Amino acid sequence: MRTFDVKFKQKVGRAYLSGKGEYKILAAKFDIADSLVRKWIGAYQHHGSAGLVRQRGRYTCEFKLEVLRAPRITGDFDGASESDARNAHIKA
Repeated sequence: MRTFDVKFKQKVGRAYLSGKGEYKILAAKFDIADSLVRKWIGAYQHHGSAGLVRQRGRYTCEFKLEVLRAPRITGDFDGASESDARNAHIKA
């Protein structure tokens, strides 16, 4: 799988935003899939330049510890037990 740096994504984005072509035309011009052009333009329009930076899904140690220390969700809503929730469809 090819990877693209931010400068290349910006170049494609500038071409699109300046009206130099539609997704398919620019995809052919830059030898990439039109879905990538669509994805990059959408990310840029929604998040600005930060949307073009690849996120690898890594979390900080502090965030991971915070998640581990957070209280667990028990599913106990308004005093109903888990068995009540499981059997609710039978009563209906």
